[in-house]
Amino acid sequence: MPIFNFRWVGMKMQELKKRFGNGALFLIPVISQFEEKQYLGFKIKQSPMKTKSVILSLLVSGIFLFQSHNSYAQSAGKTAALETIGMQGGLVLYNTYCFIGAINDGFVNKAWTKETCDDLLDEQISMMGKMYDQYSKFVETKYLTDPDDSASLMQMMKGVKLLKQEAADLKSDIDNPTDSTHGTYSDAREEAWKLIADFLDLKDDNTK
Repeated sequence: MPIFNFRWVGMKMQELKKRFGNGALFLIPVISQFEEKQYLGFKIKQSPMKTKSVILSLLVSGIFLFQSHNSYAQSAGKTAALETIGMQGGLVLYNTYCFIGAINDGFVNKAWTKETCDDLLDEQISMMGKMYDQYSKFVETKYLTDPDDSASLMQMMKGVKLLKQEAADLKSDIDNPTDSTHGTYSDAREEAWKLIADFLDLKDDNTK
């Protein structure tokens, strides 16, 4: 009479597969090769193979399970990392957009001098440039394999580039204000907001 209820074993294997992936299936041939025998106080199924071979099979199966578990953990870690990058990237785009607008408001309302605004805008231009370069290095690693992830990164890179241009256009408008420079800045700001609103799925454009 078999010791193992194979329906129960099948259910457990499904549970293991969900948790550890296909590595769990390596236990099936090990289990199926055993015949009933008393061993270390437990009834197990013992095949004619030598004990060392049995132990080796179990160890190999354990290694596959361990590797599958690690693969699952790494996959989950990669997903969390990419979600974090996306969240931080979106936050940087949104906050930088708001800050550039605040610099313009500060200058128009004479709360900040031209020199102060120029310094603040130079900082934004520099930081956006460095962020774009860092994103470019990330692309070169070919770490992203999902087309949707790659598209999101490209969108963030475009947003950073637009914000850098917006800051430069505002600086030009502050240093040498004309209808042309003001129009260029307004157009750049509108284009940047469209991308940010789309990336963050913001329906209300009152932030403009």
